[in-house]
Amino acid sequence: MLAALLARSQSALASQEPFLVLPENHFAYTAAMRIVEPMGSMAVQGPRITLVYGPKGGGKTHLVRHVARETLKRLARGKLLLANAHEFCQWLLEAHDQKAVVEAHEKLRSLEVLILDGFDELQDRADLQQQLLCVIDLMADAGGHILIVSEKAPGELRGLSTRLVNRCHGGLCALLKWPGTDSRKQLALHFAHQKHLPMSEAAALELAENLAGSPAQLIIAIQQIELMARREHSTADLSLIKRYLQGELLVPTITIDQVALQVAEEFGVTIEALKSKSRHQSVVLPRHCAMLLARQMTAATLEEIGRFFGDRNHTTVSHGCAKLEELLPGAPTLRQVLQKIRGRFPASHSRTG
Repeated sequence: MLAALLARSQSALASQEPFLVLPENHFAYTAAMRIVEPMGSMAVQGPRITLVYGPKGGGKTHLVRHVARETLKRLARGKLLLANAHEFCQWLLEAHDQKAVVEAHEKLRSLEVLILDGFDELQDRADLQQQLLCVIDLMADAGGHILIVSEKAPGELRGLSTRLVNRCHGGLCALLKWPGTDSRKQLALHFAHQKHLPMSEAAALELAENLAGSPAQLIIAIQQIELMARREHSTADLSLIKRYLQGELLVPTITIDQVALQVAEEFGVTIEALKSKSRHQSVVLPRHCAMLLARQMTAATLEEIGRFFGDRNHTTVSHGCAKLEELLPGAPTLRQVLQKIRGRFPASHSRTG
């Protein structure tokens, strides 16, 4: 199971998405970057646990993946694991039930860095929390570092044991703050650049002042603006942004279930199978295709896509998409299938970002 977790970790870190450091996220960024330096170096004196927390859509997952990729530059293969906290602790719990926990712990001793996303999913799960406490002790003895990602501060999580709260507070806890207007402007320009979408400073400021949402919501807005600019063969200038904000340029939206239906028909499976817990390859591949297309062609968040496909968490969706994107360069037939499915929707909706 650890080998599978490591493989998914590697797939999740395959993409190279730069992280934009801003005043509101600078402290969280600096705290997380402690793991880039070897434990014991002057740069990483002090507690071995770092916890980054903040509201959903604020960029936590993006941050830790950037930090993980930077850390991998100094680590040998198999020395860093990025996993969902619930899935990781569930593996340890099953190993404990199967009397294989000693073997599991021995494997973990080879890790130098452990990054756990979705820490808040351990709420009211004393059994899983106990497994994490054991790993924290193990990593501390081995000189490793743990980076934890949560939506709330440890003391705000429901049913979190006092011991685990104290361990987190004994480390470094950093809040990833919501971006202000100036930072939203910088993010708008950053996301537009990632999409190769020309955007003026004035247009970015107009968007930032009138769209006071999360970075994730800003990404969705940029995706929609990209479609509109492409449709009109224009750039994202101030005029287009104003019309977008007034709702004049809205186009029919593609929904997750529409994408799932087309994928199911193409692969000869049912939507129920795509939503199921089945791990059979005949279901897993089309499920990953549907997740990737939903991410590319709809305005849905990873959390919303995960809920549609059987209440999976956003990390599982991200891992599945990354795994498929890693496979596609060497799978021309599969690429053609995905393009065929995209072609069933209006051209203005299809995007590959």
